[in-house]
Amino acid sequence: MKYSTEIRKIVIKVETDYAREQAEALRVLVEEILSSPSYSVMEKSITNNGTDHKEYIIYYNLIPIGAITTKTVQSEENRFGCMHILILKFDRLSTYDEITDNASIMCLFHCAILLNQKFIPFELTEMEICLDAVCEPNHTLGMRVKNGSIVNQANKYTKGIIEDISNQLFHYDIRRLKYKLSLNDFNHLNANIEVFKETIGLYDFFYYNYEEEVIKSDICLDMNFIESFVGALFYTTERTS
Repeated sequence: MKYSTEIRKIVIKVETDYAREQAEALRVLVEEILSSPSYSVMEKSITNNGTDHKEYIIYYNLIPIGAITTKTVQSEENRFGCMHILILKFDRLSTYDEITDNASIMCLFHCAILLNQKFIPFELTEMEICLDAVCEPNHTLGMRVKNGSIVNQANKYTKGIIEDISNQLFHYDIRRLKYKLSLNDFNHLNANIEVFKETIGLYDFFYYNYEEEVIKSDICLDMNFIESFVGALFYTTERTS
């Protein structure tokens, strides 16, 4: 059985103390994206729970591949102050449309490189990781907590939470097991890699016949691929710090 590890979605957060810093980070990111004629950015105003913020939708050849959202929130450390936030979301990194997928990945890494070069700190706050497999009829993929693992207690220390698990027939005969990994309080390569390993290590992944309820084989995520992908996002920061 052929299977692979894919990263479908990445969410990056930039926090600044001042509105002018937020505006400057947004400016350099949008200018970088627009430096290629194949990319465009459309500004959109959004009101949510009485709060206004801006969303800048990123297009590649008129196909939406991601967005930059700006918002201002109350500071948790200073009740009289505010945090000015940029959220970069790329959610078309693995769709089996090779041209669009490559364009999405390239745009993501160009933005990360620029933030690193400008010494603008950022956090990786969310990843959607997928196991894709060419499945036989009546077969699918599954995941379960390993024997002896206490997920809630472990998450207290790893600060990574697996949520929104879904299993679907994704692309022709490919079955996709997708889950979202939410992260907290990590903003550099080594911390992120360790939280991935610890959180993912709580689970077993398997391929099975769902009619007969028989597990056919155990499978595993390619942690080298995940580590390489995340490492590339933080490469400049780690190399120069």
